[in-house]
Amino acid sequence: MACDAATKIYLQMKELDLEVRAELTSDPAYSVWKGAIVYSIALPDDYLWDWNRMEGWYKRGVHY
Repeated sequence: MACDAATKIYLQMKELDLEVRAELTSDPAYSVWKGAIVYSIALPDDYLWDWNRMEGWYKRGVHY
């Protein structure tokens, strides 16, 4: 079966007995960029990169 991303999310949530309404953003590239900016503001400066969590800051002098 082929579907768009919103339909896939809807079907996956329905399998978990969750009724949701998913929508695609009108500008996905901008939304990812905006999310990265917000995430970078919220993440503490001393939160170093961790490969298990796959998040954190990759810092000069610590990682390379």
